Amino acid sequence: MAIILFLCGAIFPGVLGTVSLTTEVRKEGLFIRFTPIHLRYRRIDTAGAIIKIREYSAFDEYGGYGIKYGDSGVSYTIGGDRGVEIRSRKGETVLIGSRRPEELSSALNLTFAPTRGN
Repeated sequence: MAIILFLCGAIFPGVLGTVSLTTEVRKEGLFIRFTPIHLRYRRIDTAGAIIKIREYSAFDEYGGYGIKYGDSGVSYTIGGDRGVEIRSRKGETVLIGSRRPEELSSALNLTFAPTRGN
């Protein structure tokens, strides 16, 4: 039993130290990777989505930090109380916590702004 407690005490803090959320805006879409959970990037549907910056309470709305599913949708957060909310045409909502939500929102809006015909 002592060995198990020791391993949990040694490994768990080490894993927590490697938690990170990487967000990339590419021409193919928005990609996120929640390390060490995701081995590959995940694509978030942004086609025709409504994108807005907002404050949130990770504990009240989603039950804490991490990858969480709640009444408001899914959230990817590792800290803080600001992020970008993406509401798809299908009505699905994704919240991405960010230290720089203005930059993320701006990049998303510039990359995925609707094309207007003349």
